Amino acid sequence: MVRVRLRTKFLLSMVLISAGLTSLSLLLVRESVQSQARQEIVEGLRNSVSTFLSFHREQQITLSHSADLLADLPNLRALMTTNHEATIQDGSTPLWHLANSDLFVLADPSGKVVALHTNTPGFTREMAQSALNSSLERQQRWWFGARHLYAVFLKPIYFGPASADKLLGFLIIGYEIDDRVASRLLLWRYPGHQHIGSSEPQRIGKKRYFSD
Repeated sequence: MVRVRLRTKFLLSMVLISAGLTSLSLLLVRESVQSQARQEIVEGLRNSVSTFLSFHREQQITLSHSADLLADLPNLRALMTTNHEATIQDGSTPLWHLANSDLFVLADPSGKVVALHTNTPGFTREMAQSALNSSLERQQRWWFGARHLYAVFLKPIYFGPASADKLLGFLIIGYEIDDRVASRLLLWRYPGHQHIGSSEPQRIGKKRYFSD
């Protein structure tokens, strides 16, 4: 009888130990799977950002060259000399089509927006003005508004050679970032933020303009 009780206790102990080890194993497996899933998500996010940055670098080269060429066009310079907003707004439409950009903005020498063209509605002149002010002060190369994110290039427009420093205004062209990639980039680099500026802003005066 004593042997039976001991055997029963032994078997019960073995069952409890086995159950405990099984639960522990399942817990470790679950943690391992969750950790692997998190790593895959992070890796996928990094790949998305890497793809975006590669695409962005290619677009930077193309867009920068386009902005350089457009800023030097005689008809754009002539248009800016009118100093008339309605004329500049209407007359800049062919130039916007020529640029083939998602965003096309012209501003006078003081930095006031005098023409705005976009491929999608919602991004207003007020938003463009606010973004331009930030660009002139902090080299901001991202414009965000009305759920639209643009990578932009700003070029000064001169009357004659740049060395003469006869400023006619500013040209800004930009392309819109895909919603899916943009949302991932926002969450990756700017969690909780609704407005994107340069990652390392540097204040400059309005008389110092940047180019690529």
